[in-house]
Amino acid sequence: MRFTKERSHFKNKNFHILIIICKRFILFVKYILKFAATIYTKFL
Repeated sequence: MRFTKERSHFKNKNFHILIIICKRFILFVKYILKFAATIYTKFL
């Protein structure tokens, strides 16, 4: 009983970390796109 409860908690913790990584990745991609857009407009 205790083991399964700990496993589910661990799974939830991993899922939470995955969400944080995804959010950071999206922010990173947005930053890169903004940066690329600035360079693109400068060279136009």
